[in-house]
Amino acid sequence: MTVILLLSVVFILPVSAESSGTSDSLIFSVSGKTNVVDPQTATMRNSGSVIDYGPLHIPKIVIASSDAMKASGTRAANTEIYDLVTFNSLIPVRSDTVTMPITLYGQTYTINLKKSNYDDLGADGRDSYQGTISGMSDSVVLFTVTDQNLLYGTVRFGNQSIVIYPVQNREYTARTVMPLHVVYSEKDLLQPSEPVPFCGNTDNMTSPPLITANSELSATRGGEYDWAYVDLLIVTDKNFYDLEADWIACAKDYLSEANYQFQRPDIKVVLRGSYLVSVQSMIEMSNDPRSVTDPYQLVMDKFPKEYLIMAQKDVCVYLGGKDASPTSPGYEYAQGMGANRHTWSQMVEDNSPGMYDGNRHSRVYNFIHEIGHTLHAYHELAYEWWDLVPPFRHITVMCGMYIGDSIQWDFSSSVPEYNGDATHDNAFVIRVYKHEVAALA
Repeated sequence: MTVILLLSVVFILPVSAESSGTSDSLIFSVSGKTNVVDPQTATMRNSGSVIDYGPLHIPKIVIASSDAMKASGTRAANTEIYDLVTFNSLIPVRSDTVTMPITLYGQTYTINLKKSNYDDLGADGRDSYQGTISGMSDSVVLFTVTDQNLLYGTVRFGNQSIVIYPVQNREYTARTVMPLHVVYSEKDLLQPSEPVPFCGNTDNMTSPPLITANSELSATRGGEYDWAYVDLLIVTDKNFYDLEADWIACAKDYLSEANYQFQRPDIKVVLRGSYLVSVQSMIEMSNDPRSVTDPYQLVMDKFPKEYLIMAQKDVCVYLGGKDASPTSPGYEYAQGMGANRHTWSQMVEDNSPGMYDGNRHSRVYNFIHEIGHTLHAYHELAYEWWDLVPPFRHITVMCGMYIGDSIQWDFSSSVPEYNGDATHDNAFVIRVYKHEVAALA
């Protein structure tokens, strides 16, 4: 199945300035800590005084969107919709709370951040923060920073989501004092013209699950509104390890996004991450042909239930660095699978034009969606609604299709302030099953 991208984008004001000469003109910057890099300079290799950043993995959808805007004449031919920047000691003192100024499209704001601790790594130089923009109650700021001047994160406010993340691979990041990052707004990206088949898991649910808040299942471990703590073993292969500047910091960023959803008061689940750092294990994963043909079966075989019990982990999460083409019937277009105690999420785009694009939005959606399956969330309980002006479709995270920014990362819920109703309530299903999943290890 081929999906053709619409050659149109949604424009917002203010737009990023066409000159990238100062941090004031950038989509996102922190005064005194942000350096601008010209896109043409960044791609020049071995040119004397120019830093060799190596091959860059700017998402193809970002480049295609920029080219489409220039081709339509709505943007100058010598500009891009994205910025390339470096950061210098963004949060030098990793206090539990941090207040710092940022600039968005030339306007200065203050963000208030609180450190999150969702893993067992301790002081490893990688820290995640969650917070808001002062005066914007509906804003969200999620940063993961490292001692190597890396930043993975997003700033969301109004109808906009600004993305910041490194674009060098592990080898060249290690050589660069201030690694290179791409910054863009998701509002500027092309969107799929039709849904992309996404998840190989087939629920086959003909009606909502017949469960109640007083079910014996829930009562065995804890109350529906008690906190549950689910321990994840997060693994990868050599391909993703080499592709990312810092795969653990990247995974922490996605874990932070997942916890932002799972810790809602109508769900109350904390996901705690542990990371398998064995390079030999990563090599074995990449060398196994099932990393392409059946990555879900590979992670189940490599880290079986017995392994997880010994490691005291409830769920194993595999971040796949290959464009997989599972051969199981009905899975031909899967970019992720999850059930029981294992998940696989593809972290790279499909080779087929117009398919799953592997940018941050799709990766995070994949990550949260497949973990949702391990807590018994269903495709059929996803909720859909529309903004009428302008017309824009929204679907909650358990949808079995990928449709770009139309996919929200939240779980459907009958609680009024969230998206759903009595027959589309994955939050309720998770509440019922969460203590059983938390008790698996």
